[in-house]
Amino acid sequence: MESRCFATLVTNDAYVDGAATLAHSLRGSVSVVVLAPPNTLSQASLAVLYRAFDRVMYVPLWSNTRNAAQLALLGRPELHITYSKLFVFSAEVMHPFNVVAFIDADAFALDPIHATGIFQHLHDGASFAAAADVGWPDIFNSGVFVCRPSNVLFEALKWEADYGSGSFDGGDQGLLNRFFRSWAGFHQDEPDEIPLDGSEDSRPPKPHCPQELKRTARLPFTFNVTPSAIYSYLPAVKEFQSNMSIIHFAGHDKPWKQARFTDGTVWNRY
Repeated sequence: MESRCFATLVTNDAYVDGAATLAHSLRGSVSVVVLAPPNTLSQASLAVLYRAFDRVMYVPLWSNTRNAAQLALLGRPELHITYSKLFVFSAEVMHPFNVVAFIDADAFALDPIHATGIFQHLHDGASFAAAADVGWPDIFNSGVFVCRPSNVLFEALKWEADYGSGSFDGGDQGLLNRFFRSWAGFHQDEPDEIPLDGSEDSRPPKPHCPQELKRTARLPFTFNVTPSAIYSYLPAVKEFQSNMSIIHFAGHDKPWKQARFTDGTVWNRY
């Protein structure tokens, strides 16, 4: 029998307000858990997380030190710690849950019951499902996804992060898109990379990951609606507004950082 949960990640105090809002928006659905590296959070922040979530799961802070140039190109150097999100793929960490819907802490659900519809899209034996990224729709946005935790899959991901091709954007999204290549219609198999410096390959053996564990599915965009100041298709927003389940404030600017009037409305300083 499937045991499902919603999960998010909080790696610093700045995201606690967003995470608590997300947890509140999902109340009345299934269990809502948070992954948290305890050494990077204040005691006050941990207390907020314990009140807001059904379970707080401690994980190590996993920092990507291999792809600094890609993070600089993205303009988001702070995202080097987003590899910590990958612990949701570990069956050991996520026990007793065997199906996880991960949602970034800068998102919230418009309706908790409607949001549980996300689980039904992990079908036909797929182990991973995500929605297209608004900036480049041939890749998925990893701010919202559904997965089946597996220790075999997790070890394969760890190897790719530490010894394989790594991340093309320096964060978890670039790594996951390279790993789950079939999502975009690419052939799943890739040749092993040879060290660029021509030295003898001293990497540990690559863990075997059966192809069925890399099977993917697509989520409707309504489960990861990312507002964009660059491009918005307003007729589609109006057409599918009633189907929207999760709003994701991707990017540097977050709602809780906005200056507001006493009635809660945003002060537009421009």
